[in-house]
Amino acid sequence: FPRLGLPDWTITFVIALACIGFPLALIFAWAFELTPEGIKKSQEVDITESVTNRTGKKLNGVIITALSMALVFVLIERVFFAEAAFMENQSELADIETASIAVLPFADLSPEGDQEYFSDGLSEELLNVLAKVKDLKVAGRTSSFKFKNQNEDLKLIGEQLGVNHILEGSVRKSGDHIRITAQLISVKDGFHLWSETYDRTYNASNLFEIQDEISKQVLAELKLKLLGNEQEKLAITAIPTQDVEAYEAFLKGNQLLKNRIPKEIEEAVTYFKRATELDPTFAEAFARLAIAYARLYEYGNINREEVATLIQDNANKALFIDNSIGEAYAGLAEFYKINFDYENAQKAIKKAYELNPNNPEILVWYAILLVLDPKQSEFEMELLQKAYETDPLAPVIINNLARKYLRIDERDKAIALFDKNIENNPDFIRSYTEKIDLLRKEPFGRLDEAFIEAFKAYQKNPNNLHLIETLAISAYDFNLASLADELEAKVLALYPENTAAIGARLQKYYENKEYDEAIKLIETELKGVMPEEEYSKILFAYTLLSLVEKKAFIEAKELIEIQQPLYFSNTLTVHPLDMLLTAYVRKTFIETGDIEHADKLAELECDYYDSKLEFGGDIKKEKTPALRSYAKCSALLWDAPLVADILNELYFNRNDKYIDAHDEYSEVVYNNIRNHPKMVEVFDRIKEDNDQMKVNVIEWLKAEGEWKEEWETKN
Repeated sequence: FPRLGLPDWTITFVIALACIGFPLALIFAWAFELTPEGIKKSQEVDITESVTNRTGKKLNGVIITALSMALVFVLIERVFFAEAAFMENQSELADIETASIAVLPFADLSPEGDQEYFSDGLSEELLNVLAKVKDLKVAGRTSSFKFKNQNEDLKLIGEQLGVNHILEGSVRKSGDHIRITAQLISVKDGFHLWSETYDRTYNASNLFEIQDEISKQVLAELKLKLLGNEQEKLAITAIPTQDVEAYEAFLKGNQLLKNRIPKEIEEAVTYFKRATELDPTFAEAFARLAIAYARLYEYGNINREEVATLIQDNANKALFIDNSIGEAYAGLAEFYKINFDYENAQKAIKKAYELNPNNPEILVWYAILLVLDPKQSEFEMELLQKAYETDPLAPVIINNLARKYLRIDERDKAIALFDKNIENNPDFIRSYTEKIDLLRKEPFGRLDEAFIEAFKAYQKNPNNLHLIETLAISAYDFNLASLADELEAKVLALYPENTAAIGARLQKYYENKEYDEAIKLIETELKGVMPEEEYSKILFAYTLLSLVEKKAFIEAKELIEIQQPLYFSNTLTVHPLDMLLTAYVRKTFIETGDIEHADKLAELECDYYDSKLEFGGDIKKEKTPALRSYAKCSALLWDAPLVADILNELYFNRNDKYIDAHDEYSEVVYNNIRNHPKMVEVFDRIKEDNDQMKVNVIEWLKAEGEWKEEWETKN
């Protein structure tokens, strides 16, 4: 009937007629018989005159003919309508594959308007439960919460988040009574698929029961209407705590942790600690406390050794109570990372990922740990893209994906993501610092524009650690050392325990050639903060810098013989990261008359870099990093014309200006060829270009009323 275009009720009508007609047909068949003279009562027909046998044969013929026609129809239906049926089934499967939902933050309708932390927490808990369902795509928290308190069109929200359903609701708490409403809406047409209101006494058991009921009902609706298979039974959410006050403290901590603001992170730590004190079996609170300490170490002011112990203790407590919590393993990964144990850090974050593969934060943390492993580059990208698809408006995710694109030289994609972050997340500072850093580098080389953008952002956020550091780096581009000193002093004042403070002081000592002060800092504050091998290398380098600066070349050579005897080995090989070190060692050899070792060192260094050249040293074709190294090793061999050509290509043709505008290697590496005419010419052009950009910077600062004359005192 559907193939004939008849409405559905016609099928019901025929079935009803058949049901009514069958008993009547049975009665008539029993009471009457068909004869040549017509229909007669069965009792009036003699058995010898009956034509039942012939009639039966005729009826058999009719039935066979009808069945044959039906078979032909079935075959035709299968052949001619199979494609249409297949396409229809494919459409249904497409709906199954794209089943998705976003949980918007529930509105706080409480009389006092003081339950925002609870309404947000309820939304997040529901999101976490739904995210564990394998067949369901759930938009990440950051992206969903982006629409908080915004009366946006649901269709527009669905398009931005890439989902076809939205769960929203409200919370109203008054005294010991709570009312929670929830409704599931189709983005396509705005229809309500389901809604419910829950009126309960306010206690922990009731809260989690409501969460379970909402989650199960949403899943049931989606499974029935979208997935087309048996309903998947959703496991009852384990009640994390029976203490309402502990749960409230936990929710408040989560709300404060999300913005990555140091003061708010400190408050979050206080709330998580409160939650664990009220309920010592609250595993999730211990896990979040470990994560909060890790974020405080990254963004705030806390001692490394102290925070490492705090992270480890709280992560272990969480795992002891419940070893199925992904964030507890993520916290453990942070502990290993702080102690430079990247192997165990990767194992821990992998376990977190296995337990919660849809958590976008865990996906990003996992990807970050894979940056140092080139073999995992593809998987790193896979994790970041999955996180981005899940939480497309999350600033941390956008930022890390953009940085990944930079690492693989896809700058256009990186810029697009940075711009998206700045537009959608204007309060996320790292969006600006990353864009500023990009402006300084190839192919832009706009050092003045980068400085101005950094200063603008700094004016709005004068106490942000990352902005202070970024502006200080830009200040060094123009030799505004006094400004850089002010900024580094600010880092020391605001974040004395942060490792960034150590880096700022070390940078200051290096720029001012205060190498002895740098050595004291390294010995007192860097030991234990980095791997022993790296620590020893830095200490050796600064000690050598100090001796060479004092022209104590004999002592410098003795230091090399004691601590780095490999430089005297006949089988010497030099790691590429030792370029600066190589230059100072070579200078020491030259000044002590050991020309043989000096030349051998330069040749070995250049042999190594020559092996990395892809186009035989063709200046126009080689990649920029290889070309920079090629210039420096050529300088060690005193090939001034080649070095000048390379610098000209890098600085003026590729706009790779940031490295040579304030080049840490220039004094030692280029010293012996600096007076060559071609080198004088290219350095003069670089200085002229840099000076013009510096003029632009100073004019802008003066127009803003921000310029200080003392910033120009150091040259």
